[in-house]
Amino acid sequence: MSMDSTSSCPPCPRKALFQKQRTINPKHAHIFRKAGAYEKTDLMSFKTKLQFEHELNLTSRILEKELHTQRLEQLRGLSEKLKEDAWLYPDLEATLGL
Repeated sequence: MSMDSTSSCPPCPRKALFQKQRTINPKHAHIFRKAGAYEKTDLMSFKTKLQFEHELNLTSRILEKELHTQRLEQLRGLSEKLKEDAWLYPDLEATLGL
């Protein structure tokens, strides 16, 4: 003989969390299936959207850093060129008398 508590005693009031779930009427089962599928695809599309936005932000940050580095290298090259050519031109402050 099994010790099943539901069959050995009369129905006792229990918390709603532990109550047995009612079966879904076959007439309404397709509604629940569609709702579940919609939520699952909606969550998947949301997750995909988040992943896409994350990858886009990451890629744009990397691109901005590369462009900044490239600009700094160009400025460094221009600065070196100006230092090499500085002896060709008279001092501006001396010319202006400052």
